Amino acid sequence: MTTRTRLATTIAAVAAFALLAPTTAHAATPTVPTKGIKVSLSQYPQLIDRPGTTHDVIRFTKVPNANWSITSADGTPTPVAFSGASTTTTVPVTTARTVTIAPVEATATATYVIAPGSPSAWAMATPTNGPAVTVAAVTTFVTWNDLPGDKDTVTLRRHDAIVWSVALPGKTAVEYDAERFGKKTELTFPAKSTITARAQDGYTVTTTTIGTPTVTADPTTTVKKTAIEAAATVGDNPYDATKGYGKGASVETVKIVGLNGVSWKIGGSTKPLKVKAGQTVYVPVDPDDIKDDKVEVTPSAERGYALAGDAPASLELDFADPDTVTPIRLTNAMVTKTDAPGAPYDTVRIAAERNVTWWMGQKDKKGKVKYTAMKPGRDGTILFKPRYDKDSFATSVFLKPIANRGYLINASGLTTELTFAVGTQPLTKASVFTTTTSSATLSAVPGVDAWSVKYSGKVGEKATNASATVKAADLTNRGIASVTFTGATATPTVTPKLTKGYALNAS
Repeated sequence: MTTRTRLATTIAAVAAFALLAPTTAHAATPTVPTKGIKVSLSQYPQLIDRPGTTHDVIRFTKVPNANWSITSADGTPTPVAFSGASTTTTVPVTTARTVTIAPVEATATATYVIAPGSPSAWAMATPTNGPAVTVAAVTTFVTWNDLPGDKDTVTLRRHDAIVWSVALPGKTAVEYDAERFGKKTELTFPAKSTITARAQDGYTVTTTTIGTPTVTADPTTTVKKTAIEAAATVGDNPYDATKGYGKGASVETVKIVGLNGVSWKIGGSTKPLKVKAGQTVYVPVDPDDIKDDKVEVTPSAERGYALAGDAPASLELDFADPDTVTPIRLTNAMVTKTDAPGAPYDTVRIAAERNVTWWMGQKDKKGKVKYTAMKPGRDGTILFKPRYDKDSFATSVFLKPIANRGYLINASGLTTELTFAVGTQPLTKASVFTTTTSSATLSAVPGVDAWSVKYSGKVGEKATNASATVKAADLTNRGIASVTFTGATATPTVTPKLTKGYALNAS
């Protein structure tokens, strides 16, 4: 009889278990996800159309996991390269070009597609040959601010032709072109900064030398006599015989142009008035402060400043009425009428005079003119947009200028009724948009305000419904003639929003 060892028994048991156990399956290959790439408006290509034809460029913004390409002059697609870690780049152009974006090649972790609802092709407008712009000297756009001690600053003003290079103390230089200024018209930096200037591409600047800083490290800054005398002058001086009294009466004002380190007292005021340097204000005068038609204005130096030794201790401004009052003359040259195809483009602009209130209006349904007092914008211009009644293609705007109390006007040379007419402008469907079974192309032409695009698409195997609203102004502002959406699984639906006065033909 054969005797089995404990080890042999264990091995046999394990083998038997292995035969009974189910076979282990091979691990499944992981599914690589498909991700959609969205292209936002800020990432659209932009044509920068500079004067002349040799410095026009298209600016590109890097889109993660996607590559840009641009057609060359012969129509061949050429990849757009970005330098290092830069997120923007430019490509010189002299003719209209087509720009496309495509996803990068699939990786081990993801496959990319342009997301439904995002465009993938742009036809850029043809660069124009604009007139040359020449700036004589950059010094006219530089203001040195001599503050007490070493806190002096320098103010640089924006201009399309000038690119400023500013290196703050101990820092790397940064360039500021007109676009980098954003909505600001000027930027201020420490006067110790290293500043240079050059002409923007396509422009000419005769002298780019910044000049010698006109600042000192003196603990006290002296304000010159000429600056004091020029800063405070007669502002409004209404004619006393017609200005009236009580609420709404016109009053005399002192015009103050702010100076660094100088405060002002008007008449018997005990509280100093501080005006920001370079800012202009009109300060009402208390009638009790007018003595023999004169008003005393007293400048005072703030801490760290001193008035020059020959500067007047006070200024005496003369508000006496002249023997003969000259009316404010209003002419058609002050009024700019734009009667453009399409109602929203019609405008009336008025270069407003001080001490004149412009009332503007249109007729209501009963034929009565409803006037509204208009307020000028910061630039002193009044903007009025005519209203058209429903189903109406003609309208009028009425002007009624009224002199403020204390003033006279002469409006004999002013046309007080401005007529506008909107004729029906036909647009062909093909000029506004085109579609195929897989794409939609929208063309920015006059008469189109926006488009609504709806279509079905896919991200990998996942079906999705996509929609987008595109404003024509967003395209034209970036120099884009048309934009194309691709990747639709059925013919997209496009609904254009037309400007009043335009109609879409069936063809």
